[in-house]
Amino acid sequence: MSDTARLISPEKRGEDVDVALRPQTLDDFTGQKAARANLKVFIEAARAMPKNLTINLNSAQVLMLLMKSNGCRPEWLGQTSEYLRRAEAAAPSDARYLRLKQMYQGLRQSSEQAA
Repeated sequence: MSDTARLISPEKRGEDVDVALRPQTLDDFTGQKAARANLKVFIEAARAMPKNLTINLNSAQVLMLLMKSNGCRPEWLGQTSEYLRRAEAAAPSDARYLRLKQMYQGLRQSSEQAA
C-alpha cells in the first residue's frame, strides 16, 4: 500500500489519537456570545426552579440552537433531554414542548448517523 493511500484511508491506524476538536466548555466557543450568555442564565434558572416549564423549554431551545451550529455533544444531548423530560412532566401537550421535542429527535438522529 502506498503512503498516499494510507493517509487517505478511513480506517483507524494504530498511531491515530482521538482528539476532541470541539470546545469543552461554553466559554471555549468563539462567537455566539449572546447565545452562550443566555444559556448560562437558563442553566442557573433551571437549577433554581427545576419545575418551571418556560425555563426548561428555553434552556432546551438554546442548547439545541448551539448544537445545530456547533455539532451535538453527548452531554448536551443528555442535558437537553433532561430539560424536555421536565417540561413533559409539567405540560405534556404544550405546543412549544411538542415542537422542541421533535427538533430534539431530529438532532439526536443526525448525531447518531454522524457517529
